[in-house]
Amino acid sequence: GHLFFICSGRTRSFIPDRELMPLGFDGILAGCGTYGEYRGEVMYYHRIPVQEARQVCELLRKLDVSYVLEGRYESYLDAESFPDGDPFPARLKRDMGDRLLPVRGNEDRLEISKFCVDHVEGKIEELEKSLSSRFRIIYRRRGLLEIVPKGYSKASGIEEICRVLSIAREDTYAFGDSTNDLDMLEYTAHSVAMG
Repeated sequence: GHLFFICSGRTRSFIPDRELMPLGFDGILAGCGTYGEYRGEVMYYHRIPVQEARQVCELLRKLDVSYVLEGRYESYLDAESFPDGDPFPARLKRDMGDRLLPVRGNEDRLEISKFCVDHVEGKIEELEKSLSSRFRIIYRRRGLLEIVPKGYSKASGIEEICRVLSIAREDTYAFGDSTNDLDMLEYTAHSVAMG
């Protein structure tokens, strides 16, 4: 009778159905709590308004940092924002195919719920000053930040799907291995922190 969910910081566009869903998952909680799906049906979704997404792009370009804007159906990346020789843009394009679009030229139709910023050494203070009133910044590793609208986390995603499906908090279990799992591990009644 247990329900089995993927709970990912990645948005839905990153999660490969063909490889993962046959393993028996009942649903997906994605984008650090901004998206919830149960048996193929979207139960909730928070989208950053297009105007705000454009403002974020302007800031990130001004700061000259690398970034990926992550959405439900597509994600957006300008390879030129990454340092020469960084293999990440090519790897992401290989993995996502036509679900990865350039930011430039798509600013008026950005459909995103979060974003990641890399190569921010020396620019974190300005980034925090500009974004911390509207966004929560998760420090993943040196130079990589995961940025989510305030009020959203893996814990809020679990809380929302439990509300929708009438599941008691005391019946929740979570397994996590990263800094963006901390809220989830603290929220669920039974938590396992993995190495």
